Amino acid sequence: MKLKLSLLYILCFLALTFFIHEVHDWAHTLIAWLTTGCWGPRSFYTWSFCQENTPFGKQVLAIVVGPLVNFTVLWSGWQRMNTDEENRAEHSIGVTMVFAALPFNSLLSAFQGKGDLTTALRFLFPHGNHRFLSMVGLLIVAMICVPPLVKAFIVLPWWMGKLFFYPVFLVIPGILDQWLVGKMFNRWLIPPGTTQTAAYCWLIGWTLFTMALWLLTRSRLRTLISDEELPI
Repeated sequence: MKLKLSLLYILCFLALTFFIHEVHDWAHTLIAWLTTGCWGPRSFYTWSFCQENTPFGKQVLAIVVGPLVNFTVLWSGWQRMNTDEENRAEHSIGVTMVFAALPFNSLLSAFQGKGDLTTALRFLFPHGNHRFLSMVGLLIVAMICVPPLVKAFIVLPWWMGKLFFYPVFLVIPGILDQWLVGKMFNRWLIPPGTTQTAAYCWLIGWTLFTMALWLLTRSRLRTLISDEELPI
């Protein structure tokens, strides 16, 4: 069993990672629109309601729907990794889905007392102890994220897979997502003073671009783990 880390695979992986991020944020935005009837301000890494006094029930719904996108992808990847042991293509896709869902970012945010689930808990229990709610949020996120991560570690081949691919693809994509999309894109494309119409146009364009790039290269996701050498 070997790991085939081609340039096309890396390109496809990043496109999928960025696309999942956008679907996550669009899920927040769409539910906020459905529950309030208007579009809130958006950037490449933030969203908000169009009304300042939105009922907390609607806020909780809009907040939790985002991580549900990532967790659905994460556990879909886990399911693919639990197919027949010799089905390398399914295992390759499963491992890719797990890391593209950015579970490390979810765990890190929960560990810091942040993240969507912890925020939702504080909305649900406004008079609760913040430290306790943070611990509950971390526990929930860990229960969701750790099993697929453990399975990915087991499925990956030794040396190149477990000692290089696993830590690098666990951490680096999230850093790149925060730096490139969250910081640089906002600075370049949605600086202060940008109209919401222009901001939404950039966001829609970026979402469609990442989706198209992922669809065009998605066949490479099946080639990560193989029993034989594959051409680049």
